[in-house]
Amino acid sequence: MITKKIIGVVIIIAVVLGALYLVLESRGAEEISIAETPSEEQLIPVRTTSVTQERLMYSREFAGSIEEWAMAYISGVAGARLKRLYVREGDYVDEGDTLAVMEQANLDQATVRLNTARREVERLRNLVEVGAVSGQQLERAESEFENARSSYNQIRENTFLTAPISGVVTDKYFVEGEVYAPGGTRPAMMTLMTMDPAKVTIYLSERLFPMVRQGMLVEVQLDTYPGQTFEGELSHVSRRVNPVTRTFKTEIRIDNEHGLLNPGMFARVRLNLEEREGLFLPAVAVQREPGTGHRFVYTVDEDTARRIEVSIGPRHEEKLQIIEGLQVNTPVIMEGTERLLDGTKVRVIE
Repeated sequence: MITKKIIGVVIIIAVVLGALYLVLESRGAEEISIAETPSEEQLIPVRTTSVTQERLMYSREFAGSIEEWAMAYISGVAGARLKRLYVREGDYVDEGDTLAVMEQANLDQATVRLNTARREVERLRNLVEVGAVSGQQLERAESEFENARSSYNQIRENTFLTAPISGVVTDKYFVEGEVYAPGGTRPAMMTLMTMDPAKVTIYLSERLFPMVRQGMLVEVQLDTYPGQTFEGELSHVSRRVNPVTRTFKTEIRIDNEHGLLNPGMFARVRLNLEEREGLFLPAVAVQREPGTGHRFVYTVDEDTARRIEVSIGPRHEEKLQIIEGLQVNTPVIMEGTERLLDGTKVRVIE
């Protein structure tokens, strides 16, 4: 009887232990299953954007400085005394206005020679008419008169100095009574600048040559006038590409009727080069692989990040053109990419 009781107790204990083992095994499997499934808090939060089909203007910005449209150095005959100045720095003058007068000793001598040569021509003409002298003598006298007149005109131009262009007197290096002797820090008597219009000179890469043409409208902004945009026009496009820098020179004309633009001001020039249509993404969504330059993005497949290689085109402000790798409306991760790998579980947040 005692043996039967012992055997029965052993059987009961074995049954209880077996049942307990099954319960513990079941709970362990459940815990493992739960551990393998990430919780909502374990998913990496990301924000997405979508690939869009757009038509955008391809623009580039270049730096330059405001320059005068034209500049003239006003000079007289070296060694002559400056007799009279009619302008001050900052004065506006029209083309042809008298700016200064030099001493007139040379002009007086040239006037005497001219008048003498004129009277000689008139005298010989009368003598030729009556046959008193030959025609060759008259021809020599007429030649001397033309030389005297040419010399007189040149000396007069160097005595009465006039403005070759309309503009503003920007620098004056000599004063009345000085002997004019240019050199060193005084390259001329004065300088004259045309301020309206103004211009900006920029140098463009040779690959942009097919995209630019004379007459194109451009936008110009200056730090001096924040938020204000001036309209300019490509007035000159050089046909020569510098073989060293691989750039070519362009000039932009800007109306300066109100005198707001002054030489030396820093300017930013925006050129709208061409309109392009295609797939675009915010540039922050496109990653660069270190050491290779390969571009890729992370898309979202349900709750999983997938890495996709892409080919890109030119940048359009804050967007990049996608040439290959994506389709329109594909969701692409643009925030939260720092911790991602291909296959990482993610949670898209608004």
